[in-house]
Amino acid sequence: PHPSSVDPAELMDDFAACDFAVKGEAELSLPALFYEISHKGENSYDGRLAQQNALKIPGLVWRDKDQVYSNPIAFMHDLDSIDFPCWEMLDPDNYDVDMLGSAMKEGNTAPVITTRGCPGKCSFCSAFNVNGRKIRTRSPENVIKEMLLLYTKYKARKFMFQDNCFTSIKENLIRICELIIREKMRIEWDCVSYERLNNLTDETLPLMYKAGCRMIHMGIESGYEKTRKTMHKACSLEEITAKNQLIRKSGIKVGAWFMLGFPGETENEMKESISYAFSLGAELVAFTACFPLPGSSVYSYIKEKYGFDKIDWSAFDIYSSDYPASEVSSQKITRLLKMVRLRIRVNKKIRKLASFLPSK
Repeated sequence: PHPSSVDPAELMDDFAACDFAVKGEAELSLPALFYEISHKGENSYDGRLAQQNALKIPGLVWRDKDQVYSNPIAFMHDLDSIDFPCWEMLDPDNYDVDMLGSAMKEGNTAPVITTRGCPGKCSFCSAFNVNGRKIRTRSPENVIKEMLLLYTKYKARKFMFQDNCFTSIKENLIRICELIIREKMRIEWDCVSYERLNNLTDETLPLMYKAGCRMIHMGIESGYEKTRKTMHKACSLEEITAKNQLIRKSGIKVGAWFMLGFPGETENEMKESISYAFSLGAELVAFTACFPLPGSSVYSYIKEKYGFDKIDWSAFDIYSSDYPASEVSSQKITRLLKMVRLRIRVNKKIRKLASFLPSK
C-alpha cells in the first residue's frame, strides 16, 4: 500500500536501502521482477536491472543511478486465475484470532477476500491506489472452493470476509450464501457492508443469516452529516439508522465503526457523532483517530494546511501529532477516544450482566 500511494522519489528516499518497490497488485509484477533478477546470471546481481528489462514490469519502482523511475500499474481481471494463498504455510490453526460477533467455540478462523477495487471516494482512504476503483469479483464457485478447503483441511469454522465490497454484487452475494447452505457448511462469518448498503434487504439478510452471517461491519465513520459530506460518504444517517434496524431485526449483529478528527471537525461535532454512535444500539461500537494515509485526500489536506512536503513517518504519532486535520488538538482527540473506549467497556459489562437476568 505505501509504494502504491506515495510519490516514487519520496518512497525511495524514505527507504534508502531498497532497490525496488512494487505498486498495485503484485501477482504479475513480482514474478516478473524475480525472473529478471534470476536471469542476470549467478553472482552477477548488483541491485540494478537494465532499463529495457525494468520497463517490462508493471508497477515497478526502481533506481538507476540518481534517478527514480516508476511504471504504470496493471490490474488482474480474472481473479479466479489466481492461486489460493499457501494455506499449508499459513495454517489457521497457528493463529489465535476469533471472528467478531461469533458465538462458536470450536474451529479456527480464516480470512477470505472475494472482490478487489472500491468505487468509494472516502477522503481518509487510499485503497484505490492499490486495487483501483472498479469492482472486480471472484466467482462464487471459486470462493466456495477455497472455503471448503479451509473447512475440511484446516478446521476453519469462522470466516472473515475482508473486502470492502463483499455485498456490492447482489447476485454473487446470494449465490455465495446458497452454496454455503448447499454444501452444509456449519460456519459463522462476518463481512463489511458495501458503502451504499442497497443490497442489504428483506430478501438478502435472512439468507445471509441462514448461511452463517453473524455480524455486518458498517463504516459509518461519523454521526454528523456535515462531516460525512467532507468525507464524501454515500449514504445519509437516516438510511444508516434504518439499515441498522433492519440488519439487527434479521438476527445479524452490527459492528459500527467511527473516526474522530476529520478536516474542519469541531469538538461539538465529534460529541454529536459519539452520541449518534451509541444511539444505534449496535453490538460493536469502535472509534479510532483519523489517520493521514498517504495517497488520501486527508493527507493532501494536512500537507497543504501546514505547508510541508511530506510527513516524517519515523517520528509520527497520530495521538500526539502537531498536525491535526480537525479544529481540535491531537491530545484532546486522544482524551475523547479514551473516554469513548471506557464507555464501550462499561456498556459491554452491563450487557454481560443483563444476560444473566431472568427474562420476563
